[in-house]
Amino acid sequence: MKIDNLQNYPAEIVDQLRKLLVKGVWARQDSRRRNFYDVEHTDRAFFIHLSPLTGKVILLAMWPLLASPFINFDQVTEVV
Repeated sequence: MKIDNLQNYPAEIVDQLRKLLVKGVWARQDSRRRNFYDVEHTDRAFFIHLSPLTGKVILLAMWPLLASPFINFDQVTEVV
C-alpha cells in the first residue's frame, strides 16, 4: 500500500498507519470533506485522504492521543 507522507513523519509513523490500514482499522469519515478520514489507534490519531483517482493514501497529519484525565483507582496505593 502506497502512503504519501507530505509532512515527512518518521518511517515508524507511516509503518504504523500502513499496518493499521492493512489490518482493517475503523476510520471516521470527515463530515465536511469527501474522502478524508480520521484513524485512531491506542496512542495516535491520523488524518488521511484517500484519493479516489489513484487509490493512494495521503497522510496529512498525525497527533498523539491524550491519556485519560481520570485516575484508575486500582493503581492508587495510598490515599492521603
